[in-house]
Parts: sequence; structure tokens; C-alpha cells
Amino acid sequence: MKTKPRAKSKWARSARADGTFDFESLTDKQKEEFYQECETAGGQGGAPLTAAQRRLHAQARRRGRPQKGRGAQIISLSIEKDLLKRAETYAKSQGLSRSDLFARGLRAILTLAGAA
Repeated sequence: MKTKPRAKSKWARSARADGTFDFESLTDKQKEEFYQECETAGGQGGAPLTAAQRRLHAQARRRGRPQKGRGAQIISLSIEKDLLKRAETYAKSQGLSRSDLFARGLRAILTLAGAA
């Protein structure tokens, strides 16, 4: 699908080569006109969000890591320092996080024990 080329803005002559805008070069009348144009941009003027916009907004506000499986539980775990250092070195060499390495290890042990 082809899109129409964008019309050149009347403010293009104040654009700098690096892509920034030279607002200070405008006259006071042009500055006021530019300000008024910016105020009316967007068009909705405070109208309530549609259901689709609310879903998109809620999705954008979500924070944290994406959920894996049924979620994660943070635990406190004591591990011998040398063993932890070896585990972190191995995980880094394999492109894994520490959590992924421990989860894989637990799965392997549970599978071998027939508890999986």
C-alpha cells in the first residue's frame, strides 16, 4: 500500500539541518500561530478514550518483566559463594540469566527424580 508524501509544513523553513526546529527565528505573531496550532493538534480535545484506546493505554502502563508460565515467585536462597560464582560464569557464557539457569537445573533434577 502506497502512502501519499507528506505535505511540506509551513514551518519547514525554520527547520535546521540536524532536524531540530528554530523557534526563536519566528516573529511573535508566528510564534503565537505555532502555539495555537500545537494546542489544537490531536483533535480529540479531551474526549473519553475508546475501548481500544483504553486497552492500548493499559498495555503501555504495564511494568515489570513479562509473565512466564503462571508467573514468578521471588525467593531468598543461600548458596555457597564459590558455587554461585561458577554458576554465574556458566550462565553468562550460555547467554542465560541466573534465574533461567537455576530454573533449568531444578527442572532437570525433577525430571530425573520422576517428580516432573
